[in-house]
Amino acid sequence: MLEDYDRIWNEWLTSGPEEISSRINYHLQERGPFLDLLMHYAQTTYGTDGCRILEVGCGTAVDSYLLASQFPYSWVCAVDILESSLRVAKQIGRYVSSRFINLAVIDAWRLAFASESFDIVFSHGFLEHFESQLLVLQEQLRVLKTSGFLIICVPQRYSFYTLYKHFKMARGTWKYGWETEFSLAQIRALGNRLGLNLISYDGYDFFTAILARQIQKRLTIPKGSLGNRFLNINSNKAVGKSRRLNGLIRRVRAHLAVNLVVVLSKRDVYL
Repeated sequence: MLEDYDRIWNEWLTSGPEEISSRINYHLQERGPFLDLLMHYAQTTYGTDGCRILEVGCGTAVDSYLLASQFPYSWVCAVDILESSLRVAKQIGRYVSSRFINLAVIDAWRLAFASESFDIVFSHGFLEHFESQLLVLQEQLRVLKTSGFLIICVPQRYSFYTLYKHFKMARGTWKYGWETEFSLAQIRALGNRLGLNLISYDGYDFFTAILARQIQKRLTIPKGSLGNRFLNINSNKAVGKSRRLNGLIRRVRAHLAVNLVVVLSKRDVYL
């Protein structure tokens, strides 16, 4: 798996400014619900002294840069086991934010921080690459404050994209290495084993939206096309201000979208 991602990050390093900007814009548009939850819970913990945020398996660290920009008094650290990832993250920083974040090569099994150091610990596209998820999460919980929040984004089990992924994995053509996937019930059960409460959830992207983007890219259909807007309901803004409707859309996304986002806490709180 490390070799697969090392190759991916080295490909990023050969990208020109226009391609990098395009990838960043896609990242921001695609991850709406995930970023919404990140911002909401960072705001919840953001006091007069700011807050401390850790991203594990950071990749490009775009999300960490966004948090640092939004919360200027926060202390944000993004870690990854691959040096190539952090070279990409340094490059990305010039496009995303003028704010400094801490970047470090650190093994997720042994996070080099004191216990209860962070208000927010988050990861995206990370947990699914480990067979021993409990052990990986236990180390993240060690550095998470009792009042803090653990935010995780993983592949959703019940998605056509999962079938597509496993087909590619069986053929040896899945470029992201071995990975698994989770249902909301499985994440809840995993949290229970760790003494965590599932306090919020969402999801984003649908297999139809991914197909629409591929068709759009191949046929050069304008990005604002009706079909693309219809197939890709990644933003709460698309469904208006009704809390009941927003809640229904979130439940649909959490159970059927390609990506599942969850917020876990050591405390029984609902924000």
